[in-house]
Amino acid sequence: MTMPAARQSRSTLARRALLLVLSLGLLAQIVLGLYALDELSRSQPASSGLTGSPGHLRDLPALRRDGGCRVLAVRPGSPAAAVGLAGGDLITEWQGTLIAAQPDAWFKALREATPGTRLALVWERQGRVLSGEIRFDAASAEAHPRPLRLWLIYAPLLLPPLLLLLIGALIGLLRPLDPAAWAVALRLLG
Repeated sequence: MTMPAARQSRSTLARRALLLVLSLGLLAQIVLGLYALDELSRSQPASSGLTGSPGHLRDLPALRRDGGCRVLAVRPGSPAAAVGLAGGDLITEWQGTLIAAQPDAWFKALREATPGTRLALVWERQGRVLSGEIRFDAASAEAHPRPLRLWLIYAPLLLPPLLLLLIGALIGLLRPLDPAAWAVALRLLG
């Protein structure tokens, strides 16, 4: 092997190694995304019987203005109804923490509640302060068709990285010494 051929061989080997590392990194992101999606779809949804949002950025202004989370409605026979919550109540504390002071933690507590989760709540109704402990029960399948809906929403988001991985790896492996092809492969994988 001549000197230029040896240098070209090392260059090809180095580029293929870099391509492999970038491809493995992108593949790891895809696998982690699929794992997270699978975990989300397997989680058991819980219900408190409260009607309203489980916590979004759009809720923050009202939450801060009111000093808590306003109950829109309560499903009859639900855990919220059993503890005495009613539509129009303002939940101001949970587990001894002011909701207005830590709205992120409140939203997280609602989203991550599983059947059996208990939350001590304090709420206001027409100037009176009331309290009680709510115990989440299993949500009905009709109310939360989560597994299929999650896959339909989030699985397509994993397709672009997968396509980039395949196209970038193919271009880089088939034409490792072509500067234009190499630049395209690195753009796709980087």
